[in-house]
Amino acid sequence: MKSQSFRYIAILAAATAFYGCDSSSSTTSPGGNGNNDCGGCAETQVCAANGKCYDDAACANCAANEVCVSGSCYDESSKCGKCGPVQICKNDQCFDEGDPCAECKSDEVCKNDKCFAKDDPCLKCKSGQVCNNGVCYDSGNPCAKCGKDETCFREACIDKNSPCLECKDTEICEQDKCVVPTDPCDLCKSSDSCVNGVCVPCPNAVCSHDGAAVCCAEGELCDLFTGECNYDCGENQPACDSNCCDADMFCADGGYCDRHCDFGNSCGLDRICCGEDQQCLNDERCAPKCDSPRVLCGTGDAEVCCPEGDVCLKDKCVKDCTSEQTRCGADQNMCCNNADQICIFNKCLTRGKSCEKTEDCELWQFCDSASHSCVDTDEDDTKCIYKPPVVDKFNPTVKWSYKVPDANGIVQTPIVINLTDDNDDGFVNEKDIP
Repeated sequence: MKSQSFRYIAILAAATAFYGCDSSSSTTSPGGNGNNDCGGCAETQVCAANGKCYDDAACANCAANEVCVSGSCYDESSKCGKCGPVQICKNDQCFDEGDPCAECKSDEVCKNDKCFAKDDPCLKCKSGQVCNNGVCYDSGNPCAKCGKDETCFREACIDKNSPCLECKDTEICEQDKCVVPTDPCDLCKSSDSCVNGVCVPCPNAVCSHDGAAVCCAEGELCDLFTGECNYDCGENQPACDSNCCDADMFCADGGYCDRHCDFGNSCGLDRICCGEDQQCLNDERCAPKCDSPRVLCGTGDAEVCCPEGDVCLKDKCVKDCTSEQTRCGADQNMCCNNADQICIFNKCLTRGKSCEKTEDCELWQFCDSASHSCVDTDEDDTKCIYKPPVVDKFNPTVKWSYKVPDANGIVQTPIVINLTDDNDDGFVNEKDIP
């Protein structure tokens, strides 16, 4: 009998150790029927001090007056203590797993499944409005789709560093350049109609017909396919906000007509689909897609991706010159090394002897005033250089002479001087030909 009692105690101790319960913190044994009974835990579970079985090993430390939620212990009277078994608790709030609001920080507010700072202006948006980059827009406003690196400019999304932001009210932006439009209607907003070249706000749908924006009557929709105002959309044309979309379009969540594209999102006001090797630039047009560090260059159909290492200069791809180089060439596509080269005659030439004036150089050279370097005259492809014809015999004629009476030949070294104004500068000096 005594040996059987010891055997029972040993089995009981082993079971207690296996289920992770501390007999000192539990009021009943694993085989008891009390509220703190851990006898029903599975092999993969742990028994906490509160007598409950948990799948998460971190819950084993929960005290008798605590509950475990997602591996954390909370007082039974707290808000987190009311969470369900599959919920998570953050900032004293219960969230279902996967709820985006659970990612909000303690100083943030969750609205429409998004986290906002408590002073974020997006919290002031009204029902039906869309908040983008801290600004509230009505449903269907193109600016509601601007990315983080974009800003809204005249109801269009453009890069925050775009030169278009410098355009005046009397200018429009075309290919990143501010120009005065030939048609004053081009200055109108999408919510304006144009009457005799004057932009007129339209409280209803605005439809573009024959190049002119027309204000639809109250209750009418704009048929984007025909450009006309109608009270009903045609067959297979989805209605979207105040517009009738094309048959191959759909009404997007922002309240605008859009297209499903095979490669990326649609682009521009007409929501066209760009090709696989294209990108939508500023939500305006499709342009070649350039992988970094290659850059986009050119205008219109001439847009290309510059070779790697090139930069875009005046809509042309050219070499990227360093600070120790000088850009050179008729197409500005050469880089002269400042240490041993100069840029002259649209080419890089080896730096010659230092000079201050042409007399410091060789007879076939001149002194370049910009670089103070001697340069061969032959390097100038445009310079007119007289080269006398080659003849078999050279028979010079005497132009001036002086005969001294009763003299026996020359008694003094002759001198050579300038007697004519050869360079037509009005002076006879050392700059003329002797």
